Amino acid sequence: MKTLVASKIYAKSLQTLVEKAFRSLNGKRLSNSQLYVNFLVWNLEQFLQGDIKKLLVNLPGRHLKTFICSVCFPAFALGLDPTLKFMIVAYNENLAEDIVRQIREIMESSWYRAAFKTRISEGHSRKDDFTIEGGGRVRAVPVRSVTGRGGDIIIFDDPHNAADWDNDRQKAKVIETFEMLVSRRDGGKLSQILVVGHRIAEDDLSAHILARRDFEHVCLPLFAPKKMSFKMGHETYRLAKGEALRPDAYPPDEIESMRKHHQGPLFWLYFQQGLGARQDDFQIDVSHFPFLRGGPAGRQVPKGVPVVLSVDPAQKTNSSSRNVIHVYAIRGDCYEFLQAFAEKCSFRRLAHKVEFFARRYRAWFVLVENTARGPDLIDELQTRLSSLMIKAVNPRGTKADRLRQFASVIRAKRISIRQVAAVEEAIDEIVTYPNSPYDDHVDAMTNFLSEAPNLKPMDLTRFLDRGPVGGTALASRPAGGRPQVDGIASVRAHSILDRPSPLPDFSNGRVEPQPKKGGRSPSAASSEPIYVVTGGKRVRIT
Repeated sequence: MKTLVASKIYAKSLQTLVEKAFRSLNGKRLSNSQLYVNFLVWNLEQFLQGDIKKLLVNLPGRHLKTFICSVCFPAFALGLDPTLKFMIVAYNENLAEDIVRQIREIMESSWYRAAFKTRISEGHSRKDDFTIEGGGRVRAVPVRSVTGRGGDIIIFDDPHNAADWDNDRQKAKVIETFEMLVSRRDGGKLSQILVVGHRIAEDDLSAHILARRDFEHVCLPLFAPKKMSFKMGHETYRLAKGEALRPDAYPPDEIESMRKHHQGPLFWLYFQQGLGARQDDFQIDVSHFPFLRGGPAGRQVPKGVPVVLSVDPAQKTNSSSRNVIHVYAIRGDCYEFLQAFAEKCSFRRLAHKVEFFARRYRAWFVLVENTARGPDLIDELQTRLSSLMIKAVNPRGTKADRLRQFASVIRAKRISIRQVAAVEEAIDEIVTYPNSPYDDHVDAMTNFLSEAPNLKPMDLTRFLDRGPVGGTALASRPAGGRPQVDGIASVRAHSILDRPSPLPDFSNGRVEPQPKKGGRSPSAASSEPIYVVTGGKRVRIT
């Protein structure tokens, strides 16, 4: 008699079915402190009754959103109506099959069979697909396998892989799949759509859906950024500022640890679902970037001072991001931010600007972020600037993680800036991250800071023995008692910037005569030595 009464309760209440299924599958009770479950269930009941046709649910990971929305909800709905057809879309096959397995396990349990008359058909049951006696069906597919077929109720369960938070192509594919199913629903306007998942990016599927403005939205953060209240019928679910949805699992110290060590999608999106302030405490401001003496940047920096270009290419020409170039001079463990460029431009213009800055500032190294058009740009620059060291940079962690990693370098005022508008605009964007419209300058600076300590002096042999192309000089020891300039003096090699025409030769302390048109330089024809001039001394290297 007791079992019969309990079974009737499971058949009438999604809340009790969720609690029973959780205990049945996990061997323990659902915590009474998880009051947000009541709010989520209440919204799913409105959805099942048809009061809501389109529902978007955003919840952080490990908060039972898949279990409640994609497992318990279909099992409960099929118990009430065995003719319903469910299509569940997940980001990969393993998740799709696991969802189907759990639904089947609930529906084949003794307590479910005692509560409902609905039965799974014996003749059609696979890992990712089974039918119901009465015409219903459950089918789960990965995003890449979705066709135009849908169902009475379509559930998008975490259609994004969190690892794709910065993969524009994959995010666009998910949105394309979503729109295809919306337009080709089996039941037309009678079909219902439930999208459930955590946010991964500002241009993910949830952002796309919110822009449509035709979905009801249930959005719950890991912890409340302010006092919050949620209506559910005649009751109200409330959260105090700072209170977690699951305080037993996520006390304040655990949340702080998660914030500190999190990598991947932005914390305020992935855990907070976009609620609260869009910020992260990097403790940096404009005062941490002192101005260099001497006012606006000149055309050159002293010879012998390494100059590095850091390039962050945009995804594509019509991308919302910009192509960014930073120019830095390295003086020990301090850096001078000399010039910046940020523009939505073509690949050809970007390559031209990199070459322009490399020649203007006599760069030693060019760092290129190895994403988007980075590999193509590296190939192009190796042709245009064959004498420079071109290095691919593979950023690790989120943009916020990388900026936080080098915040101490910034606060120590180790980066000085030239008083030019482009540099000042770049600094303004960096110190206001993530609240500025763009964040491309953050990548260019953090990529440079990650590589600067590891940059080695150039391998001078790369620039030697290229044949008798005339004399060149990057720095010299002039005759006549004139001031000495640190740098490299070369007789037979090209300039490290591969300038097309020969420059005067100062390697012996005087200007060598230049060849007439069609002739050869005397110094080019001989085996003159090559020197490195540094610290007031001239050292022979060949």
